[in-house]
Amino acid sequence: MGIQGSLRTMSVTELLRWASSGSKTGTLEIEQGRNVKRVAFRDGEIVGCTSDEPSNLLGQYLLSRGKISEEILRSSLRAQELTGTNLGQVLVEMGVLTQQEVDRYLTAKGEEMLFGLFDFHDGVFRFEPSLASDPNMMAVRIRAEELLDRGDRLREEMNRIRGVLAPGAVPCHSNHPLPPDAASNSMTRRLYDSIDGKRTIAELILHTRASEFLAMKALFQLYQQGVLKIREVREIEGDAGKPEAALQLARQLVARSDYESALDTLEAAYRIHRGDEPLRRMIPKVEAVFVEAAYRTEIPPRSVPVLLKAKDTLMQEDLSPAEFFLISTIENGSLDVKSITWVSPMREVEVLRMVKRLLNRGVIELRLPDGDPALDDVEAAPAVPDDSLVN
Repeated sequence: MGIQGSLRTMSVTELLRWASSGSKTGTLEIEQGRNVKRVAFRDGEIVGCTSDEPSNLLGQYLLSRGKISEEILRSSLRAQELTGTNLGQVLVEMGVLTQQEVDRYLTAKGEEMLFGLFDFHDGVFRFEPSLASDPNMMAVRIRAEELLDRGDRLREEMNRIRGVLAPGAVPCHSNHPLPPDAASNSMTRRLYDSIDGKRTIAELILHTRASEFLAMKALFQLYQQGVLKIREVREIEGDAGKPEAALQLARQLVARSDYESALDTLEAAYRIHRGDEPLRRMIPKVEAVFVEAAYRTEIPPRSVPVLLKAKDTLMQEDLSPAEFFLISTIENGSLDVKSITWVSPMREVEVLRMVKRLLNRGVIELRLPDGDPALDDVEAAPAVPDDSLVN
């Protein structure tokens, strides 16, 4: 029989011990905010894991470590889209990596994802006594007790780091040069080069596409070496909402094809009422309808975003950190929308919503390749959501 509950009453540590000591077989799903991680158990042993966070995917993992380029990632994801083959196999067939390298990176990525579970404190969990088929599941073999032992040490280390480097902290360079060992590390180098005295720690992590733990650890080392210092600490705010009212309003907005407002309403409520099942089930449905409608009516997947404003003038715009990151990926005007969703460490729906906001504010325009229909000719009929979204 499956169980579910809140991490405030049963922590990640307690869940792992419960599954291990009870020799459980099944899938543990842990959700915090809109981030979901799944851990597969067989007879109490961890045998696989997966996550829906883009930064936890193999492509972003390889990109953040300089193992592949953005061009290779786009090409491999395009091939994956056409063939349905998993990304690791595509990279092997392209001759980019060997099967041994893919296996090694998958194992490392899987273990890194598992250690990230210890940052989940106020989310919800669900355990189903079955091993559901998941093509994105990364095979790992690790005893829960081993994970707990290493996880406790990592959690203590992260608490110490966060005591110095808060997510809203804004680092800047000092007069100390970057040490040679740090300069030779692709992720550390990317972090260092991204420090401009304006981006917060949270923004820098986004720009490197790395996991929070590894990025924070690298930044902390630079801080201890005196290579960076903290200029200021900014407040990071949240918001609220009510589940029943949010669901009712969202259905009305979907019926009017106002999918973005529906998502805003649902997400604001879900940030406060994490684990609410009706909200949890409805959000991905509305996201799917929004993505389909955006591609069909406003943002053709093969259209190329082009900046209409000089980058130095954009600092005066009220843009989010994620929007500034998106602008950095489209600055040269060579990537189409679909490629941007592939290489960005953000979910597809988030990228499309930002593209739409930048379009509406006149920051960018979309240009189509020769021979494709003009944007004005794209069929503008609304998407047809299923009855559960409007009733």
